[in-house]
Amino acid sequence: VTWIDGALPDADRRAIEDLIVEHAWLLDHGRWHDVAQLYVDDGTLTLGAHTLVGRDQFHKWADTRAANSARQTHHQCTNIRLRPDEEGASGTVMLVLHVSDSGQSPYVDFIGEYRDRYARDNHGHWRFGARVLHPLAAAADQQQSATGTNNA
Repeated sequence: VTWIDGALPDADRRAIEDLIVEHAWLLDHGRWHDVAQLYVDDGTLTLGAHTLVGRDQFHKWADTRAANSARQTHHQCTNIRLRPDEEGASGTVMLVLHVSDSGQSPYVDFIGEYRDRYARDNHGHWRFGARVLHPLAAAADQQQSATGTNNA
């Protein structure tokens, strides 16, 4: 890959953006087991204090998530920043997570930022090498601090 002016080539940028969108789409459509295929074999996903390492752990997580099928999510991913680096590429993605429990009206549950490392798999396709979700604000905490109440 040739880096031009510190930016990713257009084809690489589009491929990584597609990867990010596919991750959100799979989660929002209950295809949790398919998420594992978006990571390199030893890829990691860190959500709070819990880190999934490798596809076996992703599949165990997917089984747990599938058991809570009454919860529907909508991952709104914006402000995608991608940069080349020595090992592939890195980036950040803003996330606003909307949740609906048992058919209730959706609400904003989480606001945060993914900090990603992207790597090519053995076939040359871009995959997540590591994905860490950092909270910027929990929606309930924001509402509580603004109103002095806790509606969580």
